[in-house]
Amino acid sequence: MITPDRKVRKLMEAYQETGKVSVAALRADLDRKTARKYLEAGAMPSELKREHGWRTRPDPFAAHWDEAEGMLRGAPELEAKSVFEWLCERHEEAYDEGQFRQ
Repeated sequence: MITPDRKVRKLMEAYQETGKVSVAALRADLDRKTARKYLEAGAMPSELKREHGWRTRPDPFAAHWDEAEGMLRGAPELEAKSVFEWLCERHEEAYDEGQFRQ
């Protein structure tokens, strides 16, 4: 499997050989702008990845999480679908079958 780190490693080797960003980018199969970004950073993509702490949407289970957590603590073998169906029956106004992704 070709990982982004492997491509950037290849990019850096090719750049040291040629000294040209466009040639090194072609050899590493990267866009020239992307290649320049990694050469200037001097780091691998995995090192540049930042964690984010914000949510992209409100947690739909926040109001009833304690109930669901209690069920899972009591019966850890339960599947997510079973807990979700139980929440749908118990709190019809808050949950809809369409929320479940299979």
